[in-house]
Amino acid sequence: MTTLAHNMMKHAAVLLLLCASTLCLSACGNKSDKALQDNSTATENSADMNKMTKEYVKQRVEAIYADVFAAYIAANKDGTIPKQNFDKKYCSKAWNNTVAAIAKKDAQHPDDMPFFESDYWVRGQDFSSELAINDVKVVELNGKTAIVEFSLHNFSDNLEEITLVFESGDWYIENFIERDDNPDAELNWMEAMDNYLNE
Repeated sequence: MTTLAHNMMKHAAVLLLLCASTLCLSACGNKSDKALQDNSTATENSADMNKMTKEYVKQRVEAIYADVFAAYIAANKDGTIPKQNFDKKYCSKAWNNTVAAIAKKDAQHPDDMPFFESDYWVRGQDFSSELAINDVKVVELNGKTAIVEFSLHNFSDNLEEITLVFESGDWYIENFIERDDNPDAELNWMEAMDNYLNE
């Protein structure tokens, strides 16, 4: 065998050994990356499962309204309305998409009365400095949907129902329903928005 052929075989053997080492290291790295990803997903799923209880949903609703009402009460002292976008912060993607569609339709008819004549957060056009929710009850928790009822105080007490969905790692409001002793006086906001958009 010539020296040239012998050297070429040695180089080929070294190259083959390097390729095999690289593949081995890559496979090991992929396994550790996958293990880290699996652990991260398991941790997220575990955290999500801790939020799938009626007690957590109740606390989430109370925390949402405490934050919203604190801003409204502070604004009421100045005679203004809150500047925060609580829909973006606490409502679902579907709710926000529907509200955006309402704003777009309203903009096309500037001379008409806008759709939102009252505020679903406070259930009225005006709001007092004694906004509160009481008797919060999770009446249904089914997978990633929850229905919660409570008494909303704004000048007087009224029964309110909200539907929440679990998305982006927490519960977000998908609908507000203003209950009334007279069913004809009840207001289902999502249904009313859909009807307006389909007129």
